[in-house]
Amino acid sequence: MSKLSKEKTQQIVLIWIMAAVACALVWFFGIAKLNAKRTATAAEIKAMEDKIADGNKKKQRATASKDALNVIEKELKEKEAGMASGELFFWLDSKLNEFIQQNNLVEVDITNKSGGEVTEVGILPVFPYKAVKYALRGSAYYHDFGRFVAAFENAHPYMRLQNIELMPGGQFDSSDPERLSFRMEIVALMKPTEDAAAAPAAKK
Repeated sequence: MSKLSKEKTQQIVLIWIMAAVACALVWFFGIAKLNAKRTATAAEIKAMEDKIADGNKKKQRATASKDALNVIEKELKEKEAGMASGELFFWLDSKLNEFIQQNNLVEVDITNKSGGEVTEVGILPVFPYKAVKYALRGSAYYHDFGRFVAAFENAHPYMRLQNIELMPGGQFDSSDPERLSFRMEIVALMKPTEDAAAAPAAKK
């Protein structure tokens, strides 16, 4: 095989150099640019996925908060159903009669009910509920009265008995030394009216 002339050799070397330069230019202006664009696009996709994931988490938290609020509102309505409402004196009268019959406390004789005085509860500076206070008088045997107090406070968590006074001798039969006369007050939380319940919302 004959040797290439010096001029041919230089031409071949030049062709290789030009090819290398062309490849470098293609890489720099083509492939490298595409790689950079792909990297940027991947970063944008990752950022968008993070935003979507964060949005889904916020949506889930909002849904969970709304569900929890609905549960609380339902429980609150159920509790308010046991509070004093309507004609306050007759409400207490029906509650007491129902309670005495259900607990077989017919020996507890409530002879006088009075009051229905509406007062502030005074638990917190801003409290959405008011209270109604009743005065009761009657007579009962000691163990029946004890059952009445215990069962009443367990059955009615939104009412309390206060200022209890016990005196010997029945109100109508003082000859029975085992029968006691009693005086006490019942304080019951009142169910707020629709206007009162709407007032805090109107202030917001």
